[in-house]
Amino acid sequence: EESDSITNQKKVLKDFIEDNPEFSSVYDIYCDDGYTGTNFDRPAFQKMIHNMESKLINCIICKDLSRFGRDYISVGDYLEKVFPKNNIRFVSVNDNYDSADANNRGNSFAIPIKSVINDKYAEDISIKVRSAFDAKRRNGEFIGAFAPYGYKKDEQDKNKLVIDENVSWVIKKIYSLLIEGYTKIEITRKLNNENIPCPTEYKMQQGLNYCNSNKIEATKYWTYSTVHSILKNEVFIGNLIQKKAQVISYKVKQKIKVEESKQIRKDCTHEPIIDIETWEKVQDILSRDTKAMKTNEVVNLFAGYLRCGDCGRALHRNSSKYTNKDGNIVNWHSYICGSYAVYRNCTRHTIKEDDIYNIVLNDIRKNAKLALVTEEIVEILNAKQDNRNKRKRLNVELDKLEKESQRVYQLKKSVYEDWKAGDISREDYIAYKEDYENQQKQLEQKIETMREERNKEQEKIDNHNVWLMKFKKYAEIEELDRDIIVDLVDCVIVFEKDKDKMVEIKYKYEDEFIKLIQELPDSENIACINDCSVGSRLYGGSAWDT
Repeated sequence: EESDSITNQKKVLKDFIEDNPEFSSVYDIYCDDGYTGTNFDRPAFQKMIHNMESKLINCIICKDLSRFGRDYISVGDYLEKVFPKNNIRFVSVNDNYDSADANNRGNSFAIPIKSVINDKYAEDISIKVRSAFDAKRRNGEFIGAFAPYGYKKDEQDKNKLVIDENVSWVIKKIYSLLIEGYTKIEITRKLNNENIPCPTEYKMQQGLNYCNSNKIEATKYWTYSTVHSILKNEVFIGNLIQKKAQVISYKVKQKIKVEESKQIRKDCTHEPIIDIETWEKVQDILSRDTKAMKTNEVVNLFAGYLRCGDCGRALHRNSSKYTNKDGNIVNWHSYICGSYAVYRNCTRHTIKEDDIYNIVLNDIRKNAKLALVTEEIVEILNAKQDNRNKRKRLNVELDKLEKESQRVYQLKKSVYEDWKAGDISREDYIAYKEDYENQQKQLEQKIETMREERNKEQEKIDNHNVWLMKFKKYAEIEELDRDIIVDLVDCVIVFEKDKDKMVEIKYKYEDEFIKLIQELPDSENIACINDCSVGSRLYGGSAWDT
């Protein structure tokens, strides 16, 4: 529908023409409803210029100069050069300007000034709109034109995201497939083979007037970049990161990337589709260089997790076949150092796939059993008198500081009321107010420091529990899968056979667990752990050392 502004402008021009019979023949009305006047790349405006150059029109009338344009440089160029060159008469009704009126030449001095004011008004509006958008972003409100794939806008609040149940399962499927070992390109093929509409197609199916500027014409399928962006987008864990790009200025609409420090981030703004544990697993996988074998559609179980103990390079997987003594063809897999395989640097560091599989499986089982025993350790640590006293002291002091801060706030409030009631002078009020504000600022700083200290104590306990919970759920595992490796293992280091050790397994969270053990008195340590090992395992041949 036509906007009220356009309807009003047409009425003004119609009345003007009726009052001035010399403008008897109207060739056309050029209307760019919804376009900005800060540039002249407007379709109807360009059509008007084309008709001017084709000698179809010889006069242009507008309601006022701001309706013609708000870029004072371009407006001046048209009025002073382009129109005179093409013998075009220009009339601005509300500005009382007519380029053909010799008696109104004095008004021509005001036209450039009005043009500058129109331009600066547009700039001022642009600054205010940007500021308003930034305020909404900082408040955690979503201001995009279209909700991200997997979400939709709340019907009661357009600035809030709610889960779109129709496609949220696709997001979960993408994350799940990556953890299972599928590469991003194989996930893309799988989604296309299952005829799942890509995000752009889905939005169009919903009747949204959506256009993806990065999308190749007629592309209606999932791509690698789409899957990659979904796997990296924090919106799926409930966080909003906005203002990643912005236009150069209100006149230049080209977008540029905003550096990360200036982007506006707000956490926990909406319901997540992906839980934080799954998110961290996926980010860990993405940080590793993993490739699928050409014959498989999933990456190998240990891809990205095996490292050479001497040069630190990733191990390569070799596959071969041989005929056993029974005449059967057997597939044989092993790993060798990447530096040796590609450049013949380092040494082979050969290890059978079955050996590495059994070593890791058995060690996870041992750690899982240790986790069951270690629950007693955490209980002892949490119950230690020193730790209990420290947490209690922090809570008592924090409560005292918060009450004192509230008392000072009430005093500041009452002194204002005393001033308004005329009980104290304005000078006394200002002096009291400044004193109370300084007190409150110092108290807030102490409260913040105390909270950070308390949070660190709680984080220490949480880290202990993370190690336990991770391993406890694998106490009864019979075989390894990619999910278990991603969940527990940081890396597996393979050494040459003639070294003192052959394999070292480094687990995630083991540093926190070792700190836990170190905090225990020696007697408790011995009583609880006995001869159990902790942290990295060192394997020599088939035996493992405690």
